[in-house]
Amino acid sequence: MDSIFDLLCRAGVLPSRDLPALRESLAPEPGESPAVHARRIVVALRERYALTSDQLAEFIVKAQLEGGQALKVLTPRIRVLLVEDNPADVELTRRALVRQRRFEIVGIVKDGVEALAFLKQEPPFEEVERPDLVLLDLDLPRRNGFEVLRELKEIPELQATPVVVLSGTTRRDAPSLAFQTHAVSFIRKPNNLSDYRRVANQLEVYWSQVTALP
Repeated sequence: MDSIFDLLCRAGVLPSRDLPALRESLAPEPGESPAVHARRIVVALRERYALTSDQLAEFIVKAQLEGGQALKVLTPRIRVLLVEDNPADVELTRRALVRQRRFEIVGIVKDGVEALAFLKQEPPFEEVERPDLVLLDLDLPRRNGFEVLRELKEIPELQATPVVVLSGTTRRDAPSLAFQTHAVSFIRKPNNLSDYRRVANQLEVYWSQVTALP
């Protein structure tokens, strides 16, 4: 995490005079696992320097890119359900997620009806694993993403499943409507594989180091 401290200093977020004490107080404790240590650092930085989760995720990604390091896997894989009807977007998202080596795609469905059946483990999805995270498009056939979000909110065993909207919708009220229902984040669809990979990297950092899955 030293690279993150250095980056925060260069950005003017963390005073350089704080570095020695910070490194000492946030050094690994005896018997502390890497995952617990990383989360303790994240919590401390958020509280001491009023950083939002999104800001901290950005700094972590930048520190990793500058150091030429891949993200260290600190917790088990994140199982993802992708709900997307556009084959090109499916392939771009799949390639970006697989490249991160942190995500395990447990299902890809093409409309809202299939998405709900998958999450409720209804036929033909009785034997599937429920995902830890759902990536949901909004402009879907049969039942759109908003309908999926509203129904998930009414199902007790699925209410805690995080849903990240990944959509190219042009509706100006889409983010507000998504957050009012069940979405935990709203991301505009990237235009190319490079941007998809950037989004996937940030999702990986956020869900493994900045916050915790239910």
